[in-house]
Amino acid sequence: MSLFFRVETADGVGPYQGTGLINALVTKGVIAWSDMDETYLLDHPTPENDPVLRFTWQILKHKEQYIFGFKSLKAVYNWFCLKEEVEWLIENNFHVSIYESDYCFHGKWQSIMLSGTGVKKGELRVQ
Repeated sequence: MSLFFRVETADGVGPYQGTGLINALVTKGVIAWSDMDETYLLDHPTPENDPVLRFTWQILKHKEQYIFGFKSLKAVYNWFCLKEEVEWLIENNFHVSIYESDYCFHGKWQSIMLSGTGVKKGELRVQ
């Protein structure tokens, strides 16, 4: 079993679902839609752009059944490193859930886990 760290609400919703974090950062002027690919996405690559996850992501069926997270708490805060990101997570009641799962894959920057396969071991407050 592997550990899987996920930033989520009490309902299991991640920060990028719906109008979430990206819209908040654009509204605050931290990032701009016009240079999203050249700034934010370079530091926050999707699984198909992660050199370690790329192949796994390409061969997975039912990608919509996977949720996103990280291999360590350090990786969580490397990803959410902007002051405005952390403030938004706190304001919107996000926490870090810690799961164990046999169905997770770790990349260089983020990890994926088959939804519903993790056993929750605890949670930490975002700070």
